[in-house]
Parts: sequence; C-alpha cells; structure tokens
Amino acid sequence: MRRWLPWVLAAVVIQATVLLLVWRSGHEATERAFSAWVPTTPRTVRTLPRLSARDGRELHIAGDGRPTLLYFWGTWCEPCVRHMPDTLALATELHAELDVWLVARDAAWNAVETHFDGDVPAAVVLDPAGRLGDALGVDSLPTSFLVDATGYVVARNLDLLSNADAIRAALAAYRTR
Repeated sequence: MRRWLPWVLAAVVIQATVLLLVWRSGHEATERAFSAWVPTTPRTVRTLPRLSARDGRELHIAGDGRPTLLYFWGTWCEPCVRHMPDTLALATELHAELDVWLVARDAAWNAVETHFDGDVPAAVVLDPAGRLGDALGVDSLPTSFLVDATGYVVARNLDLLSNADAIRAALAAYRTR
C-alpha cells in the first residue's frame, strides 16, 4: 500500500490544481461580466419615483437634455463605503458631461450624514423607501444606470464605478442606438 501512496497524493494534488484553475477562470469571467455596462430594455424614468435632496426637495431624475448616471449605494455596503472617495472624484470629473446622482438606499438621512460627518456632497441623494431602486430592479449594491438625455435608462452596471472613460464609452455606444 505504501508504494501507491505517492501516486494517490499526486492525483489529489493534480485534481486540486485543476479545480482551482477552473474556479479561478470562472471567477474571472464573472468579474468581467459584472464590470461591464450592459444594455437594458429602454424605459423612461419620467414615470418612476423621484429622489429626495438633502433640503427636502424632490428631484427630477433625467430627461432635461442631459444624460444622467444613477449610482445606487448604501452606508452598510462595505465596498461602496470603501470606494466612496473615488466615486465622488469620478462624479466631479463627469459633472460637465452628465448629471451624476449618488443614490443612497438608506431609510433616512441620519446614516448618510453620519457617513459624511455632516458634510453631505450635493450629488448624494436619498431614495425614500427604496421605491426608485425597486422600480429599476436594484437587488445588489453597488448598481449603476445610465439614463440618456431623453430620459430613458439604456445601460446597467453591477460593479463599482472605476473610470470615467468606461462610462463615456458606454454612453457613446448607447447614443448611437
């Protein structure tokens, strides 16, 4: 039996290596799939629930002649919180080209205010009772939507916002549809 032991160990190591490679390639494919903007069935946002600004105003989402980026996040979402400085920088970079709303899925402003130490950026808005997110089918955070200048949701991204060029490219692709 001892002379078979090295062969059995070698077989186990080979199987473990193959399983690891298969899992890793599937995991990378999943990451690639979730890091891309994917088209959605165009639907208007004009009939969807409105967002709430910090001062209590209800905000019209889009359709005013400028494209809009809706980025859904939550103060309890660890990746969202960790990447918020980058997300805010990206929102600032894109501001001249499109409206950017960082839509908090929190139930009330107090958690958002605490997260920003009372200095909530103007791009941060609240989705009261989660109605807009529910209407758009947000089931995980972060999730982003591109809304064209006429007010139609044209693309969705289930990942952190990584760079402005990817957002510009996605918007350009859907402008030509």
